[in-house]
Amino acid sequence: MARYTLRFDAEGPGPATQIVFEAPDAGGALVQAHREAQLHDHQPWQAELWEGERKLCSIMQPANDVRRASP
Repeated sequence: MARYTLRFDAEGPGPATQIVFEAPDAGGALVQAHREAQLHDHQPWQAELWEGERKLCSIMQPANDVRRASP
């Protein structure tokens, strides 16, 4: 299992938050990242998925509740 970090953008003047979790591969990490992000307090949200020092993608859920992932 590899360790991944989901880094949320800072909300207003508050600090950025992050969630660290393990997944078997990048695909599994993306699925887990979306699950973790649904529990995030702020809507809409934007985050980056990292494996160590390598950014895998950005994910977001805008106000209209449509999710996107991009490299």
